[in-house]
Amino acid sequence: MLLVTGHSAAGKTTLALAMAGILHHELGGKIEGNFRFKNRDIKDFDGMKELSRYTGMVFDDAESQLIFTTVEEEILSGLENRGHTEKEIQRRLNEVMELCEISHLKQRAPHTLSGGRSKKLPLLQHLPLIRKS
Repeated sequence: MLLVTGHSAAGKTTLALAMAGILHHELGGKIEGNFRFKNRDIKDFDGMKELSRYTGMVFDDAESQLIFTTVEEEILSGLENRGHTEKEIQRRLNEVMELCEISHLKQRAPHTLSGGRSKKLPLLQHLPLIRKS
């Protein structure tokens, strides 16, 4: 996990969008220079589906990213976008929920969570990127 900090308008969001591949693969526009990840130019990845296996982004207002009706659906959205098999998706969902001790919240609506939990939920969409060694 990487934390980028700095003054307002310093380019933190632009850097994060470039690192996640969103600038090149989703937003477009005029792009100058190169951005390399895993020894490849970011433009050489097969779009966000391939990149989302390695990267993710949580915006300033994390709660605004919550769009599904249950905690389970929020976490599933991060897994499904990575192109895993259904069996692997279920395994990782259970692993994340157990690791974070939130299995009992599986069917809760995200907007009913406490402020702290609702701010953490968008991070959990990306937790499956972390693998046990």
